[in-house]
Amino acid sequence: MQAYSGSVNGNVTVGAYINVGKYNDYVFDKAATAMVAAAKDNGIMLDKADVLAQLKK
Repeated sequence: MQAYSGSVNGNVTVGAYINVGKYNDYVFDKAATAMVAAAKDNGIMLDKADVLAQLKK
């Protein structure tokens, strides 16, 4: 957990904490999903687990 101060949905957060590991997993999952979808559109088949592993290196 790390302290976070900033704006979330227009609300200023004071004394909030963010679970960095969980947030990173969320961001990497979203990125991997987008990459797999884009590759599929171009006729390339990627395994999401492999993409996630590469992103987390």
